[in-house]
Order: sequence, then structure tokens, then C-alpha cells
Amino acid sequence: MLGQIIKTNQNFILQVVTTPDTETAEKIISLSPPDVEGYILGRSDVASNYVPDVDFSEFDAKKRGISRRHAVLLNYNNVVHVMDLGSMNGTFINGTRLIPFEPHALRVGDRLGLADLNMIVATPIPAN
Repeated sequence: MLGQIIKTNQNFILQVVTTPDTETAEKIISLSPPDVEGYILGRSDVASNYVPDVDFSEFDAKKRGISRRHAVLLNYNNVVHVMDLGSMNGTFINGTRLIPFEPHALRVGDRLGLADLNMIVATPIPAN
């Protein structure tokens, strides 16, 4: 299933890996496909009371360079895409920096980076 595009009719997970070049997930974030508005990825900010849909504050997001509104997971042509929202430190797919405001299709096995925090895109293991 490596490389399969994530469709908007399937759930998916982000395996957060805080150590570079590792495949061991520190935390798994399960997500349903995004709806029309998508999911904002970023960090919360107590001063402005802002909380994104997927909050990476527990991973020292500010120190890692993650913006409050860093990127968005969205439904684009019935495929789950990630789009950088003009973040200062960038959004990456497999080490390549994305051009801000251009959607990029997510695939199983992609390494998604928000600044200095990496995640592996996967599909859930079906229950027996």
C-alpha cells in the first residue's frame, strides 16, 4: 500500500516521530477525511486563545518552528491534500519544501514535516 493516495472516503493517521530518521511513532493521531473546511495544523497560542484543529503544542511546537496556522489538510478533488499556509519555517513532503498555498496530495508512507516536526502518513490497521 506504500504510495497509495489517501482518498476522502478513508480514515488515515499521522504517526508523529520526534527523532529524525526514525520510524517509531511517539504518538498516533487518527483523523477522519477532511470536510469542506479541512483541518488546520499548527500550535495553540494562549495569548490569543487560538487552538488549531490539530494542535502540536505538546511536541514543543513553538521551539520547533511550527506556526499557529501552519498548514491545512483539505479535500481537493476527492483526495486528501496538505497545503502550507505561508508558514515561516515550511511544510515538507519527503524532505521537499512545499510551495505555499499549493495543495499536494498525501500518499501512504509520505513523511510530512511541519518545520522541524515529522510525521508519517498511514492508514489504520483494520481491526480483526
